[in-house]
Amino acid sequence: MKSIRSSDCGLVRLLSLHLSNAALLLGGLFFSGIPARAQAEENQPPSVSGGISLSGPGTRVTMMAFPEDRDGTIDRVEYYQGSRLLGSVYGAPYNLTLRLLNAAPIVVNFTMVAVDNLGARSAPALAAFSQTSGTIPTDLPVTTGLQLWLRADAGVTTDANGGVTAWQDQSPHGNHAGALSAEYHPTGTEAPLYISDIFNGQPRVRFDGDDDVLEIANSLSLQPDLADWTVFVVGQNLTTSQGDFAPIIGSHSGAGSLNPGWSVALGSSNRLTSHFADGSTGHDFGQAQSISSALDDQLQIWQVEENRVDHATRFFFDGSPDGMSATAMPTSAVKPVGPIHLGRELGGANDRRAGIDLAEVIVFNRVLDVAERESVTTYLAGKYEIAALVITNRPPTVRLSAPAAGAELPFRQSTTLTATATDSDGGIALVEFFADERSLGVAHTSPFRLVTTQLPAGAFILTARATDNQGAMTTSAPVAITVVVPLQLSIELEGDQVMLTWDGPATLATAGT
Repeated sequence: MKSIRSSDCGLVRLLSLHLSNAALLLGGLFFSGIPARAQAEENQPPSVSGGISLSGPGTRVTMMAFPEDRDGTIDRVEYYQGSRLLGSVYGAPYNLTLRLLNAAPIVVNFTMVAVDNLGARSAPALAAFSQTSGTIPTDLPVTTGLQLWLRADAGVTTDANGGVTAWQDQSPHGNHAGALSAEYHPTGTEAPLYISDIFNGQPRVRFDGDDDVLEIANSLSLQPDLADWTVFVVGQNLTTSQGDFAPIIGSHSGAGSLNPGWSVALGSSNRLTSHFADGSTGHDFGQAQSISSALDDQLQIWQVEENRVDHATRFFFDGSPDGMSATAMPTSAVKPVGPIHLGRELGGANDRRAGIDLAEVIVFNRVLDVAERESVTTYLAGKYEIAALVITNRPPTVRLSAPAAGAELPFRQSTTLTATATDSDGGIALVEFFADERSLGVAHTSPFRLVTTQLPAGAFILTARATDNQGAMTTSAPVAITVVVPLQLSIELEGDQVMLTWDGPATLATAGT
């Protein structure tokens, strides 16, 4: 065996450099300012073609993409409805399956774009399908817990200029909207404009984003106390210049900007946001992923639900899950102050407003189950000719990688739990770690790790539960571990005797004489 002394290192580096240069010379490249004989070829974008498979009217729609890349590999295929990203599929087959909630006739157009391993994007491929049969729903199918139902096609009173002076609540509670009370009436307030037959024969109430507002003065039954509630809005965002908070409906109002209240608003990047103020601090309970300004010049169905059972806020866009909160709701109820306002927030230095069309606003004082939520969406989608698509979301995968199965962990010492989580058609929102059924904590970013000292002595089953960006959850395989208390041994000499004292179970063995 030959060895190389430390003094030989310069020779080794020189030899390596010569070999590298020789390889480059053989490849046709020259140095000293001489141009290369061969240049790297420019990456060519991929191509994609596709189609749509139907498994029956109003049921499952499978979009199929067939991407190709001549000089690389396919990273993903993105599916769009208009400018809205429905989902990204990584790995063949590049299919995305959805359920169409519409019971009425509808035509739906899609585009698909392939993205290669270097980020080049294909020209969009177009696909469309039509549902020619069906019935348009005529009434709201769910009424249990209904607290507010404003329809632009019913109960609207206007002045000579078309300004809305009253908007009658169609629920049994009489939560009618109208002009502001004297307490909240700022200078220059105007009534929103009533616009008839603007889309699918349906009217809208238009808030100009400047000074339009309506008030629901008799709104005590609408105040959710941060209990469970669900809000549906059929509307269209009209402007991208309304700052970071444009209220649609809520009671976040009064003399101070942080008086207790709640609101559903267009937040940063004009995405749907749930907001709450507890009297001292404002909280944003997450944002929707896709709802943005003036999407394809059409109405949209926006839904927000607050659930105090799992302390979560969930968003839905045209019937499909569109994100959930990363910030837990408070467990205590705080009574909002002031009346409900539409299109504007009034209070102290914060006088925010939304440029928005509203066709329908529905509020329940509970969280609807899946069947109820989809039936309300079906009603709204049929009435306003909105394609309500529920993405058949692929659940994430998750594995608890540390600690190892059978590990013995020291009591009251820091333990690092690590999980690996991936999502083939989206992203990971959070990973929650459990000991038996007790939550130890949450990690929101990769690498998903949690350092804890909460494990008491004993045997436990550890698991990790991953939640993706559409709310689908997967729990990892269980890992059995044991938390042990280190043996505390005390030795005392008493004459010719040795006294051993310890706590906890132990086995004493002797050897020698």
